[in-house]
Amino acid sequence: MILIFSNFVINTSYIYKYQNNIVCINDENAFCKSLKEKNIDIYISNASVRVTNCYLLNRKERFKILIIIKNHLIKNGVTVNRSINNLEAELKLHAVLYNFGMFVNHTKDADLEFFGDSRWQIRSATIFFQILGI
Repeated sequence: MILIFSNFVINTSYIYKYQNNIVCINDENAFCKSLKEKNIDIYISNASVRVTNCYLLNRKERFKILIIIKNHLIKNGVTVNRSINNLEAELKLHAVLYNFGMFVNHTKDADLEFFGDSRWQIRSATIFFQILGI
């Protein structure tokens, strides 16, 4: 229970710390430049967001990217039913599977659906990662 609570506090502190401090316009700030150096791109469609080379991101970078994405979607009137913590857990799941050499072609990039993944295995693993803060 302490692990779950501390994970929640840490994740929430990341979200509040970066909530209004990151904007990627014209790639001017250091964070956006570091994404370019890692060859990470973000593609937004009607129902999902694709993050390329997501296995290269550390935890802080995952939260920063997701805050940028969520702010962009909110400004454009797009509804996202998933929390930043849940989306971060899915990105982490992709990174872990990629680093273990499992499903490399499918885990190199992440497709984050706005209403949750349609595959029960991914939903279950994401919730597991989210709760335990893996």
